[in-house]
Amino acid sequence: MLTEIREYCTGRGVVSLHDLKVHFRVEADVMRRMLEHWIRKGRLRKYMPCGGCGSSCGGCNAELSEFYQWLDPTSVCPDRGKAHCS
Repeated sequence: MLTEIREYCTGRGVVSLHDLKVHFRVEADVMRRMLEHWIRKGRLRKYMPCGGCGSSCGGCNAELSEFYQWLDPTSVCPDRGKAHCS
């Protein structure tokens, strides 16, 4: 399944935990453990879109606001030119 996760992430660049768990039909904690494999290899990182939701209330669904970015050089960064994009 790690290969399928890599293909899914490389095709999208940035993905939410929610999309990943729905697509692969696994619980969020199971998906996080699999994503750790790619994070340890330096191919994936947790990603916070610039500005986030704009609130600090803490009421966001963690799965909907938790994003990951594939770090392959051929991936497209949605926020190209902003401080956190290389």
